[in-house]
Amino acid sequence: MLFVEERKPEEIAKELNCSPQHVYDQRYHALKKLRTELMEEGDGR
Repeated sequence: MLFVEERKPEEIAKELNCSPQHVYDQRYHALKKLRTELMEEGDGR
């Protein structure tokens, strides 16, 4: 929702009934995992 629909974390939090901080935390972890996967792929693993 955050990236595809370009919605604000506050909007997403309200819809999911969670805190905006939780949305920010999930975004952080998702991007960290994506970076790790892309780095491994770039190393030819």
